[in-house]
Amino acid sequence: MRRALIAALAACGGGTPPAAIEGHAALPAARATPAPSITWIDNGFETPGLPAVARDGSIVVLAIHAEDGGRGAPNLTLVVKDRHDTAIATVPVLGVDEAEAMFDEHGVTPALRARIQAANERLAALHGRHDLVPLPAFTVDRWRVVHGEQEALPAEERLAASGDDLSVVWKAGRLTIDDRAHQLVNVATPGSWVVQDRPMCTTCTETCHNAAFLGAVEGDARRRLVVLTISYTGTDTCWEPSSQHHVVAW
Repeated sequence: MRRALIAALAACGGGTPPAAIEGHAALPAARATPAPSITWIDNGFETPGLPAVARDGSIVVLAIHAEDGGRGAPNLTLVVKDRHDTAIATVPVLGVDEAEAMFDEHGVTPALRARIQAANERLAALHGRHDLVPLPAFTVDRWRVVHGEQEALPAEERLAASGDDLSVVWKAGRLTIDDRAHQLVNVATPGSWVVQDRPMCTTCTETCHNAAFLGAVEGDARRRLVVLTISYTGTDTCWEPSSQHHVVAW
């Protein structure tokens, strides 16, 4: 009897594991990196791990900070995009017009803390499903050599970046991406990436011009995509519009 019992226990403990109980989802696999997260620190949001890309390259998760003219109010929205640059999910955390209502004499209100927690739970769920990994930042060209001296490029001439063995150039409405041996992308970009000139006010004769440039570039050659941040110049009388963020894949 004892030998039979031991044999039965051994049979239960070895071989193929039992099937999952019907109606219970399988737990996500363990991840090699932590989930991206957001925290409030010193009048601003920190977003370690963002932007992030799914390990299979299917989605990108972005942390979007809108410009707010002279106020500069803190704000944050999480946006999930697919490889075609289509936003498939948006998670508002703090709007530009909500800052006063979301802070009090003690700092962050419980309502904002709840939003931050909900956003982090959403990021954890995305990580569990897609295995998110951080997108490496590229180096945007910000300097040139003139008569043997290095000088800063004007913002509107910051149109090239490099990283992860890729070279990115956005100029005159055309985007090219090369690796060390081949041209991978050569496409005209939409006119909406550039902000059109406009009068400074309804009765003004002066024109407001916001030149576009590469504010940042992140990318992953292995997953065949880059994220371009198109930013704009501005002045005290012609505030810069919020940056645009575009996924380009090949």
